[in-house]
Amino acid sequence: MKRQTYMKIAMALIPFLFLLLLEGGLRLWGGFAREPLFREVRQLGKALYQVNPEVARRYFGPGTVALPTLYPETFAREKSSQIYRIFCLGGSTTAGFPFDGQVPFPQQLRYLLSETYPEKRFEVINLGITAVNSYTVLDLLPEVLAQSPDLIVIYMGHNEFYGAYGSASAVSLGQSGG
Repeated sequence: MKRQTYMKIAMALIPFLFLLLLEGGLRLWGGFAREPLFREVRQLGKALYQVNPEVARRYFGPGTVALPTLYPETFAREKSSQIYRIFCLGGSTTAGFPFDGQVPFPQQLRYLLSETYPEKRFEVINLGITAVNSYTVLDLLPEVLAQSPDLIVIYMGHNEFYGAYGSASAVSLGQSGG
């Protein structure tokens, strides 16, 4: 009787052990690697972060839709006390889709702040991604908070139904690119 009980327990645990080994192997191989929000770069000898234009791969699987890209803006890795760092997050309105790079409100905010307070220095970083919802912004937030922002502006709400992972979206968790 004891041997039969041990066999039942072993048979029940084998699928979990297989999945555990599979996940461990994929993690070691890099199968779950995520696109970072910021990349480290050097320009003119300065250590900077650059917004990763392909971070949307996290939310859109390969070949499902055209990948929305971010502007590859750069900002100082070490935040000076003289800099006001502002991150703007949201969907296509924040990104400025379908217009050029000077139309989105983060660029207008940068211009207005610089004109109003010429003695101060502002870094306004546009992290708007077309066709995303609050799930995406919540996922990006820890990486944004690690950059010591003075202000975070979130403008969204249009894509909660249709945006990536929205209730009517064609992109679901099973189709994620990372």
